[in-house]
Amino acid sequence: MQCIICLSDEGKVIQKGCCCRGDGGAVHVECLVEVALHLEADRNWEGWTFCSVCKQRLTGDAQLGLAQARYDRVADLPEEADERLYATSVYCNALFGMGRYTEVVDVERNLLTMHRNRVGDEHADTLTAANNLASTLNKLGRFEEALGLQEMVLSTRGRLQGMEHKSTLITRNDLALTYRNLGQFLKAASLQQATLEVEQRVLGKEHPDTLTTASNLAVTYGWQARHAESAELHEYIFATRRRVLGPAHPRTLTAMGNYAGALCDLAKYAESEELQRDCLARSVELRGELHPSPLNDRLRLSTILRDREKYSEALPIARTAAASLATVLGEDHPNTLGARRVIGTILNRLRREAEALPLLADVWEQLKGRLGNSDVRTLMAGAGHAESLCLLDRAVEAVPAIQECHAELMASLGEEHITTLAVASLLGMALVQCGEREDGQSLLVSTHAAQLERLGEGHIDVVRTARRVAEWCSPVDGCEMAE
Repeated sequence: MQCIICLSDEGKVIQKGCCCRGDGGAVHVECLVEVALHLEADRNWEGWTFCSVCKQRLTGDAQLGLAQARYDRVADLPEEADERLYATSVYCNALFGMGRYTEVVDVERNLLTMHRNRVGDEHADTLTAANNLASTLNKLGRFEEALGLQEMVLSTRGRLQGMEHKSTLITRNDLALTYRNLGQFLKAASLQQATLEVEQRVLGKEHPDTLTTASNLAVTYGWQARHAESAELHEYIFATRRRVLGPAHPRTLTAMGNYAGALCDLAKYAESEELQRDCLARSVELRGELHPSPLNDRLRLSTILRDREKYSEALPIARTAAASLATVLGEDHPNTLGARRVIGTILNRLRREAEALPLLADVWEQLKGRLGNSDVRTLMAGAGHAESLCLLDRAVEAVPAIQECHAELMASLGEEHITTLAVASLLGMALVQCGEREDGQSLLVSTHAAQLERLGEGHIDVVRTARRVAEWCSPVDGCEMAE
């Protein structure tokens, strides 16, 4: 493949990531820079952002390469120079879009300082820089730092611009995501619902910001085990984005993956798998193998396959996702650790608990350090580790950890949340293994009844608890499953 500008195939030739596909989209970054400089000489700066042929925005490696070149060119200008501030902002956006969060965070901190020194703490540019930094901190799992910045930005924007200004609405939505990341689901849903109502009235029901808020609310519904509401909202968002933006747009693919996950939560596993495979293929074609979005799509596919009990197929997909996430985000990023936890759960299902045990122990300890002992992701890693112990006939060691995890989940999510019920099922089995038959069997039977009511007969959590009841509860003891 040769560069469409210089007609050479030497060096690294990439795709522009615009509407020019195949040979027509092949370029050297260096040639794009030359085109941008030529246009700039005529006071036309569009070459740094848009394709000169199809006029569409450049994405991916082309966008980042141009942003890097422009950023390097202005590095010696004074910090208060408009051109340097703008080029730094564009560079941050490009790094963030490529998922290079560890690189962008320091550049964003510097940009925030530059804006503060130039225009003060309450200028719109300063507040935007602070909100963008908070978004990156969220991606890095540094939620408390993000929370402090977002609360400051929301308070200032609300006072200066009003609570219905577009910038204020963006901050409200971002703050709700941080609440959710911190496990504060009721607080997140309440803020998202209020924001959505304002956006539908002020911006319109099909505005991109409105749909983003609706999508975030649907995800929060999923965390609250409101799966029917979540799936209905995700389906609407996916259909709307596909109609408005087209089937291959990044936001359409995000909506597609979210809808596939919601179908999985409803135990519509075959439909979920088909949709997720399509989503992954489109995402890889658009963004490449190592962008965080297709990596998360790959991990979601592995969890769908796990829940369909296709464990041998799920395991290598999860391992590929985990290894790539470690490369892109770092070994200790919450997403990487989450992928490794998925590997551990699959190994447990394959009865390879001896492999799962040290893996889940390491993930559990790292998540404690990154997210705290009470974070849901930390607790589920601890539960997975405890399950490995039970499978190794070491339930006596596992019970205290499971009881602590169950108590934390009841406090944060509620007794009838599906995550709490999944741990209750594990606790019931462990208690029976330890000789506390009456308590364990009673917990298994009541958990099965609650799961059946909340999730339906075909859900994997209901199926797994039913198997535990059949294995550990004898009819002689008076145990009967709900029908």
